[in-house]
Amino acid sequence: MHKIPDHILVLPRLRVQNVNCISGPLTWGFPTVSSFCGFTHAISRKLSSETALNGVGIISHSFEPQAHKTGYEKRFSQTRNPLESDGSTAGIIEEGRAHITVSLLIGVYGQQPDIKELTGIIQSLKIAGGSILPLKREPYFVTLNQYKQEDYPVFRKTVRKFLPGFALQDRSDFLAQHHSQMQSECPDKTLLDALLDLSALKYGFAETEDGKAEWYPYSEKKGWLVPIPVGYIGISPVYQPGEVKNTRDTETPFRFVEAAYSLGEWKNPLKLGGFDEILWFYDADGDVYSCKHKKFYE
Repeated sequence: MHKIPDHILVLPRLRVQNVNCISGPLTWGFPTVSSFCGFTHAISRKLSSETALNGVGIISHSFEPQAHKTGYEKRFSQTRNPLESDGSTAGIIEEGRAHITVSLLIGVYGQQPDIKELTGIIQSLKIAGGSILPLKREPYFVTLNQYKQEDYPVFRKTVRKFLPGFALQDRSDFLAQHHSQMQSECPDKTLLDALLDLSALKYGFAETEDGKAEWYPYSEKKGWLVPIPVGYIGISPVYQPGEVKNTRDTETPFRFVEAAYSLGEWKNPLKLGGFDEILWFYDADGDVYSCKHKKFYE
């Protein structure tokens, strides 16, 4: 059981430009959950020791990829910036960017920080490499009562202000269920097979009365399910500081990692059961470092 936050910090409708939308080797799109958890941790480190931030709920209002269409293909809009005084440039590395508008709900443990100080900290940081534009709405706090039956009306009143918008919910439980169903038919199926199957755009065909075939799209899933990177998994031993050349930090142990994927669902926030169904927390389990929901109500 995770500790219940004392307060919820609400950041309404943050406008962020040029976020990274290629954050894993298999997908592109909305930034990773770990980037928002990292943003929360970065704020927490700049506050006093009497306050800690942990857990972030993500509600998306808009997502605008910076791309253009050429024929049947969409391509990311690339820039080539001069690196030297003579105007010479390096080769273009594939970089996808997007503009987003999001509302964030952040768990606060301890005392409420000063709003003016907090606003200054937020404006000095980035989210997924994107720049936060000047805040149009001031952050505010919601105090929790520590009991689900009392906090649920507070939750509904809070998220109702962010419609239209969709909350990102962890659906790793549904991924595991779908994987079990696939294994009952074919024991060799992996979790990756299950994730790809849930993410696939499928087509079927039916024969018409005049004997012709008619193709149609169909889906075996319910809801707006999406594959999304949620953290990292280690693919090498842990090396001692300085053992691997050209690392950024020569005083910290180093390890090679790859993106860890899971299943998320964009959902009407009013259909969620409370704050513990929207807040994402870091979780370290062996070689896997990922983000997920943690129940904190009994």
